[in-house]
Amino acid sequence: MSPALLAAVLAIFLGKSGSAQSTQSSDAIQGTVLLTKLFPPSYPPLAKQARIAGDVMVAVRVRPDGSVESASAVSGHAMLGPAAAQSATKSEFECHGCQEVTPYSLVYTFAHASKELLEKQPAGQVWPDEVAQSENHVTITSFSPPMIIDDYFPVPVRSAKCLFLWKCGARSELVATVKIGGV
Repeated sequence: MSPALLAAVLAIFLGKSGSAQSTQSSDAIQGTVLLTKLFPPSYPPLAKQARIAGDVMVAVRVRPDGSVESASAVSGHAMLGPAAAQSATKSEFECHGCQEVTPYSLVYTFAHASKELLEKQPAGQVWPDEVAQSENHVTITSFSPPMIIDDYFPVPVRSAKCLFLWKCGARSELVATVKIGGV
């Protein structure tokens, strides 16, 4: 290997390791963010009825004083994202050694209780949603039983047109007479 080529390879290698050191030093300048008080998230009622569950990743920007500059849902179901972002916005943080706005990420997991837990509930009683937090991971568990669609309408349902504009029984006779008379 020629000395000029060796010098070029060393310069590139040293340049990359120097940039890695500068990245590490900028991380040290940013400091660390801790979630001190979580604003309890609420499971959106429509998502709860539709049995929508899953993870939502929220990107939070925290100021040096611990207040939230912004929070937005980066990934996850569209019905769950706004509830997670609202919780992150209203939560309280501590920023140790921060000199500027620092990024932080939270993961919210929306889940439904297992069938076994739901069977243990007394009849007619619904337990409130449970919120658990571990560092930057928040879990919201819904204890609402699934909706039963069968026998939702115990009586025959008629359209508004049938109820208000037509006499349903008379209409069928009228149609039959017109067809017979027209033939």
